[in-house]
Amino acid sequence: MPLTLVYPADYFKPLQVDENYRLEAEGFSAAGVAVCTWEGQQLRPAPSVGSRLLYRGWMLTGAQYTDMYTRWASQGWILKTSPEHYQLCHYLPHWYHSLQAYTPETHFIEAGPEAPEVLNVCLSNRLNEGWPAAFLKDAVKSLKTSLGSRMTSEADLQPWLQEMKRLRTLEWPLCLRRWEDWQSDTERRYFVYQGQVLSPHRNAENTPVPEPVFAAAACVDSPFFSVDVIQNTQGQWRLVELGDGQVSDTVGWEIAHFVEKLCEAGINR
Repeated sequence: MPLTLVYPADYFKPLQVDENYRLEAEGFSAAGVAVCTWEGQQLRPAPSVGSRLLYRGWMLTGAQYTDMYTRWASQGWILKTSPEHYQLCHYLPHWYHSLQAYTPETHFIEAGPEAPEVLNVCLSNRLNEGWPAAFLKDAVKSLKTSLGSRMTSEADLQPWLQEMKRLRTLEWPLCLRRWEDWQSDTERRYFVYQGQVLSPHRNAENTPVPEPVFAAAACVDSPFFSVDVIQNTQGQWRLVELGDGQVSDTVGWEIAHFVEKLCEAGINR
């Protein structure tokens, strides 16, 4: 049975897709892919019982996704991506060890009253061992305010923790990553659907896919995810992060091209 794509509804017009996803939804609908909106507990129009769903929308925690999966399953609709697959790509600690050779060295600090002290010690030890600096994030997100996530001393840690807690609920463990010098203008986002690598470039044959993308496609057992890569100052491709494809935006992609590549990969079959 073909997939039905589920998008967040417009707040004022629940039968319409939220404007942030409207062009994408219209593209899939024009390509013959079933589309519905999600608002509260309702899907409109309601898919038939037994339908398989693929969510495209706002980022969810693992617990929120599991709740959504369970609620829709109780109504006879099954999300293509299981909660286990969602968490595999959404949380850095779940995929890190499989792709460790392609991404910065990372240490994980679990939640608990002693976490700030453990973080202090871990950062101090890594800097003493020769790290030029560290990059600190929680299991999902980094800090993108003026403070940033670059750590050069223990004095940087407390302001980071305070700012992250102000902006969002921390998703543990914290991830202390070795700082690498990257060329920011080289970052690319690829998608992988059913093991097939989807390139953002229309002339993909003239733009080789970096090795870390193929490595992720080969070893990550999830039906739909994103892969962000970037070149370091030596020209090597490095893996920035994975993300579940359902909650990854199309940064660096033309919407029409994104729709086209997913249809070619079989989303509408």
